[in-house]
Amino acid sequence: MESLESPWPGTAGAVLAGGRSRRMGTDKAEIEISGETLLARAWRLVTSLVRPAWVCCSPLRPRPGYPCLVDAAEGEGPARGVAAALEAAQERGAGRVLVLACDLPRLTRKLLANLLDAPAPPDTLATVYADAATGKAEMLVGVYAVAALPYLQSGLASGERSLFRLIPPQRLQRLSYGPDAAPLFLNCNTKADLAGFWGRGEQGKNSVGAPFPKRENPL
Repeated sequence: MESLESPWPGTAGAVLAGGRSRRMGTDKAEIEISGETLLARAWRLVTSLVRPAWVCCSPLRPRPGYPCLVDAAEGEGPARGVAAALEAAQERGAGRVLVLACDLPRLTRKLLANLLDAPAPPDTLATVYADAATGKAEMLVGVYAVAALPYLQSGLASGERSLFRLIPPQRLQRLSYGPDAAPLFLNCNTKADLAGFWGRGEQGKNSVGAPFPKRENPL
């Protein structure tokens, strides 16, 4: 993929789509909203901001039509995909990667751009959003520095799978969001999550149920 004339030079992009979707019971990446799969939507958002970009996928579930980074091993979670994206970015001379999981159907382009714009101390390894009420860090929506790669590689080699635990807390920058923004961070892991999404009237074809009334899903 060609580089994009972007306000954020030196930044690559990655969409995480390597999960097994066990709790959903069907491939989350292929669920459609407004005639667009969750994977296609995430890809569109990321590539509208930065390039080159890749889809991080499982060796058991390739993503035809996308430039894929295939996990070296099955079942190691999103940390393996982020590590692969950082390696690819490093090879292309990029210093950081905008990461977005494919199962966040309300996440907006503006939220991603805000991450890219956020000033960070020079030793920051990752900038992510965090819930102001709970402190929970949204590790699957973030900008990761290539300098984080040794931490991920070392942790994965020792069996650690949690992105939150792989990044030293003093080198993790959090951008707080309040209750009004909380719905934008809905993560569709289960059919109940998806039912909550449809319950708010968003447009879509529910690939684990029936079609729902149309309503435009804003960026």
